[in-house]
Amino acid sequence: SDDGGETWSKMTSLGVRGPEAPSTLRRIPSTGDLLLIWNNCFVEGADHGGKRTPLTAAISRDEGQSWKVVGNLETNPAKTFSYTSLTFSGDRAVMSYWESGPAAGQLSCRLRSLPVSWFYQVRD
Repeated sequence: SDDGGETWSKMTSLGVRGPEAPSTLRRIPSTGDLLLIWNNCFVEGADHGGKRTPLTAAISRDEGQSWKVVGNLETNPAKTFSYTSLTFSGDRAVMSYWESGPAAGQLSCRLRSLPVSWFYQVRD
């Protein structure tokens, strides 16, 4: 929407797949860029489309037209990470998400705080 939600353009894909859990999308207050947190895993033919790992971050500097993966927040293949929330406090991104596995009943809520600059660092 270009008019505060009065009207909407046609829906289009972001070009990323989050097959197993909801993604989180927020605007970074200090830069205006979009920050996407999602499970960057899609396995064709897999039950439900894949696992809930890794938990990945991407930035869009062009209103969601393109995305640059900036890094993985969690990568343990024996665990799952899902149902993220994200807010900003000063120069920090504050996230919460569920972590589970590998055994049944192993479930915890994780809280993570990273400087916004982490999402702009060059990584290998």
